[in-house]
Parts: sequence; C-alpha cells; structure tokens
Amino acid sequence: EKRKGPYLEKLPSVLARYSRFLGERHWFVGDKITLADFVIYDGLDQHKILDPTCLQNFKNLQDFLVRFE
Repeated sequence: EKRKGPYLEKLPSVLARYSRFLGERHWFVGDKITLADFVIYDGLDQHKILDPTCLQNFKNLQDFLVRFE
C-alpha cells in the first residue's frame, strides 16, 4: 500500500504513451487483434482494478477495452 502512491503518480505518463501509440487505431499491432492486444488489455485491466479512474483521460484506451471485451 505504501508503494501504491508513487506508482499511481507515474501511471498517467505511462498511459499517455500507450494512448499516443494506439492513436485512432483499433488494435495495437495491425488491423486485427494480436497477442500484444491481450497483454496490453490485461495490464490496463489490472490498472483499472488498482485505480478505477486511471483511464478517465484516455478515451481511446477506454474504447480499446470495450472493443476487446
């Protein structure tokens, strides 16, 4: 719990990189879902458990999760 604060402070900059990389595409690598999307989905889902509001500023990542599910 003590490490959660510093971790969550850095999280927005990491999520911003993911968001920029995804851009307006539907999937992270190519036109179809790939293994990379499964890995990224899992990470984003875990972060939502840690902080349910962490994706509020990243609409394309929210859309990615919905599309994946």
